[in-house]
Amino acid sequence: MFCGMPNVGKSSLLNALRRVGCQKGKTASEAPMPGHTRSIGGMVRVSEGSKQTAGWPVYAFDTPGIMVPYLGQGEEAGDRAFKMAITAGIKETLFDPYDLAAYLFHLLLLRHSSPFDAISRISEVLKLPPTFSSSIKDHLDASQPLPTEQLLSGIADRIKAVEVGGVPNLEAAAQWMLKCFRDGRFGGWTLDDVGQESIGAKVCNSSETSIIRLIESNSQTNQPIDDRALTENSTHIEGCISSYFASDRTSPKSKTAVKMEARRAKKDVQRAQQELKPIKHRPPQSSRR
Repeated sequence: MFCGMPNVGKSSLLNALRRVGCQKGKTASEAPMPGHTRSIGGMVRVSEGSKQTAGWPVYAFDTPGIMVPYLGQGEEAGDRAFKMAITAGIKETLFDPYDLAAYLFHLLLLRHSSPFDAISRISEVLKLPPTFSSSIKDHLDASQPLPTEQLLSGIADRIKAVEVGGVPNLEAAAQWMLKCFRDGRFGGWTLDDVGQESIGAKVCNSSETSIIRLIESNSQTNQPIDDRALTENSTHIEGCISSYFASDRTSPKSKTAVKMEARRAKKDVQRAQQELKPIKHRPPQSSRR
């Protein structure tokens, strides 16, 4: 079962596994917006039976995003909300694109060794004119506010987002900057400060029985599979599958599904009423001579 925050790629991962494991097309609907998956999907085969799975195929479920119920208080809650909005984890309509772009600009300045390096990197990624870097560096002073308006004005000139009278459309420029970040044009990095040590290294060193170590140990040993253990595992898997289909698992229905069912029921009633109506026989007409 694929579980996680909204718009993190659960449906895309399921389709990718199905494409690699079964050589079949995608079955889960994808969209670059949170809340697209409304209900728990059906059982989808993502891998055929292989030696690694003891001959059993692998099935998975696609689920809607799970949102944290509480973001915290004060600045911590604000930081989490802004980061989730920048990564499209929540709806963009809840925030002003200008504020999101300003917060992203602030994080970009913090992640580089100096503000001048950050401006050079932003200009390189967004393909801004060379004169932009020299003009905005004059505004990079700790005593002055963040030059977000100057940055968005340069982006607006770059994408030709100019309104009547030559006024730059800062909202369109902010949305384009956010899209570039979500598309990965700034590189593979996270908004959270995870330190110098990677998350993968922490996971590997946390326990001797981690998944990676288990996979490595199994691949290094060439011992045959125990028939008894294989039979017990097969019986357990078969029992789980049987209990799944035997149990009543009703998933929450979307508004579209409810409307379709109501429309279908209305058509059935109209069809039944048509069948109950008496058939009127027309009297035979006399032939004219």
